[in-house]
Amino acid sequence: MNPKAASLGVGMERTQSPDCIHGRRAKRWRSLAQILLLTCVVAGCGSRNGLYSVSGQVTYQGKPLEHGSIVFISPKSRQVTADIELGEILNVTTIAANDGIAAGEYMVAITSRDRSEKYKDSMAPPSIIPIRYADVATSDLKATIQPNNDNALRFDLE
Repeated sequence: MNPKAASLGVGMERTQSPDCIHGRRAKRWRSLAQILLLTCVVAGCGSRNGLYSVSGQVTYQGKPLEHGSIVFISPKSRQVTADIELGEILNVTTIAANDGIAAGEYMVAITSRDRSEKYKDSMAPPSIIPIRYADVATSDLKATIQPNNDNALRFDLE
């Protein structure tokens, strides 16, 4: 073999020991795992990402509201929705189902439509609560969410 070619590595087979190859793979996997772990820590994997649990009750004329929806609106946060079933506030959702709500002050709107057989095919069944509760501008309902998971709300509609 030409000494000049040999010094440039031309025409030489490159050999590596299996230990060297496996060591590189293990190092790559370790690096990938470290990056993923760091990403989770920074992004808040395993936490509620600043969202907190909410429970509570909604009554209408002193009785639990059978069904309905709640919307929480704040200029500092995303719109948040929740369900009302048998007077209980359920499934408080900001991004993913039942993920919670950010701490802060919210204006609240509540809707509840007639689900009776009479209106089953209606696109807009009538409200069973006063329509003013359906708009945050007229409902006068507010909620303060604390940065903890003990947020129990109560709305008594008349």
